[in-house]
Order: sequence, then C-alpha cells, then structure tokens
Amino acid sequence: LSTNQGLSTNQGLSTNQGLSTNQGLSTNQGLSTNQGLSTNQGLSTNQGLSTNQGLSTNQGLSTNQGLSTNQGLSTNKGLSTNQGLSTNQDLSTNQGLSTNQGLSTNQGLSTNQGVSTNQGLSTNQGLSTNQDLSTNQGLSTNQGLSTNQGLSTNQGLSTNQGLSTNQGLSTNQDLSTNQGLSTNQGLSTNQGLSTNQGLSTNQGLSTNQGLSTNQGLSTNQGLSTNQGLSTNQGVSTNQGVSTNQGLSTNQGLSTNQGLSTNQGLSTNQ
Repeated sequence: LSTNQGLSTNQGLSTNQGLSTNQGLSTNQGLSTNQGLSTNQGLSTNQGLSTNQGLSTNQGLSTNQGLSTNQGLSTNKGLSTNQGLSTNQDLSTNQGLSTNQGLSTNQGLSTNQGVSTNQGLSTNQGLSTNQDLSTNQGLSTNQGLSTNQGLSTNQGLSTNQGLSTNQGLSTNQDLSTNQGLSTNQGLSTNQGLSTNQGLSTNQGLSTNQGLSTNQGLSTNQGLSTNQGLSTNQGVSTNQGVSTNQGLSTNQGLSTNQGLSTNQGLSTNQ
C-alpha cells in the first residue's frame, strides 16, 4: 500500500512520456468528425440531452460519454491499459493541442480547446452509460473510434511515450499540478489531478475493459478530430510540459491523500 499524505513540490521540469489517463470531463470545442468506428460491447444508455448546433458529421461510430474539451495539443503515443480499478477524482485540463494517434482513453474530464485528433481505436467492452448533456457547437469529425467518458482538459503540452498499466486498485484523491518540466522515462500513471499547460501527446493504445459510466457533460465547442481511440477516464490538467519516458506500473493499491505539486524540475529515467 502506497499512501501519500504530505506535500510533494517539484520546482524543476516535469515531462510525461509514458501513459496518460484522464478520468475527468472531456469537452470538444473545435471540429469533431467521425470517420472511424466506435463500438460499444457493453451497455450504452443516453439519459441526457444531445444537441448539435454546429456541423456534426458521423462517417463511423462516435460515442461521447463525458465532457471532453481540448484547449491545446494532446497527442497519445504510448499504451494505456486499465486492468484493475482506476478512480480519478480530480480535474484534467488540456489547453494546448491534443492529438491521439494510438489508443487514448479518457474517463474523467477532458477539455480540448485546440485541435484534438484521434488516429487510434476506441472500444468499450464494459458498461457505458451517458446520463448527461452532449452538445456539439462546432465541427465534430471522428475518423477513428473516439469515446469520451470523463472530463479531460489539456492546457499545456503533455506527451506520453511510455507504457502505463494499472493491475491493482489505484485511487487518487489529491491534486497533482505540474508548473515546471516533469520528465518520466518509465511508466507514468496520473490518478489524481494532473494539469498540463504545455503539450500532451499520446501515441500508444488506451483500452477500457471494465465499466465506464459518464454522468457529466459532453460538449464539443472547438475542433475535435478522432482518428484513433481517445478515452478520458479522469480529470487531467497539464499546465507545463509533461512527458513520460519511463515505465510506471501499479500492481498493488496506491492511494494519494495529500497534495503533490511540481514547481521545479522532476525527471524520471
């Protein structure tokens, strides 16, 4: 059992090149077009309101279960797989450019205010329930399978080049803020509040094998392009440049009850 009850402050550089998982709200304010295929193998129920105010073109299958907003550039190059229970109670904000070339799963709050592109595949094998409001105000284009289950907001540049695997139970109840440059060359998994104000890039694969329920709001206001699989599972906010180059694997129970703030230079090789 790993419990963090104190304050961890990094005043250096924090870069995430591993796995970045967003379990918060994902909102698309740009252009969202569906050219790929979005398949739900579990239960998908829409109990909210879905309104299209802009131009919404579905060439494949596009399912929005949370609020996904991309404000920056978010690219997923690594592999993100959740085999256990991952709970994110925090906020993930992306203000840069969010591009998904692999499989990116957002179960939290994902906000893309820039350009969000998914080139991978997004598949739901568990239970997906939408109880909220899905509104498309811009242009929504999905070329792959794009599924938004949480609220993911990217404000900076977040790049995941490593592998993030959750085999146990990982619960983050705290706030993790990166104001400097944090570089992880192993496996990096964010279960609390991760704020990226730089660039977030995911080039790997993110697959959801459990139960994903979206009770928040999914609004597309910017330009959201899904070419792969983009799933947001937490609230991840990146305020700096977060790159994970290492490997971060959770096999037991990791609970963070304190506040982890990175203001300096944190590099994991």
